[in-house]
Amino acid sequence: MLSALATEEVHLQEGCQQLESLVHAAKAFYDRYVARVEWECSALDAERVEAIVAREETTKALRELEGQREAFAILKVHTEEIELELASREAVVTEREEAAAQRKGVLRMAKARGEA
Repeated sequence: MLSALATEEVHLQEGCQQLESLVHAAKAFYDRYVARVEWECSALDAERVEAIVAREETTKALRELEGQREAFAILKVHTEEIELELASREAVVTEREEAAAQRKGVLRMAKARGEA
């Protein structure tokens, strides 16, 4: 009976060693898995930060572009107003030149009558 107990004890110790070996292997696998998950989380955090920065830069660029578009629209309206004013002034100058030409013609005719 003593030998059966000794055999059982040896068998239990071997089983215990196998379980410890399995626990050690499972812990190593778990540690690797946790390390990988932590690395992936860190990588995702870095990508998230990059995406936030890119979004902020894009938003800033969009605001600047909208501001430039507004400035361009204002300048375009101002240019159109100046072109209208210029056209109006050119029309006035043309009218004055025509009036001056008519006066010259009248003066020449009056001078020619006076000499005749």
